[in-house]
Amino acid sequence: MVRARMIADGFVRFSVAFDAVPWFAQATEYDLKSLASEGWTWNRSDSAAAVVAAAMHDDRLAAVLSAMAKSDRDIPFVCHVDEANAKAWLRRYRPHMFRDEEAPGDVRLPLKRYLSGW
Repeated sequence: MVRARMIADGFVRFSVAFDAVPWFAQATEYDLKSLASEGWTWNRSDSAAAVVAAAMHDDRLAAVLSAMAKSDRDIPFVCHVDEANAKAWLRRYRPHMFRDEEAPGDVRLPLKRYLSGW
């Protein structure tokens, strides 16, 4: 599980927790690097893809998205991803992107340095 939270701050404030694994599973390396370089936070446009992917597996989140879509007002929101969960997921499912230590001759870079150029 990669814990994430959607926080909306429009005419009504609310927060919804969700599992971001559906988005992580389909994300490109560029998407993942971008997310990490932004402090594990998606802005609205990036959030939309993550929230829609997660909503396919989360009825509560799907209901929130449905209500937002029916609103006649634009509801700004961001999503924050739990950094420890995200890094644990990367270690397990994208190990080529992540390693904790430097090793002589290893072409992979530690995630923090690998992402710093993005």
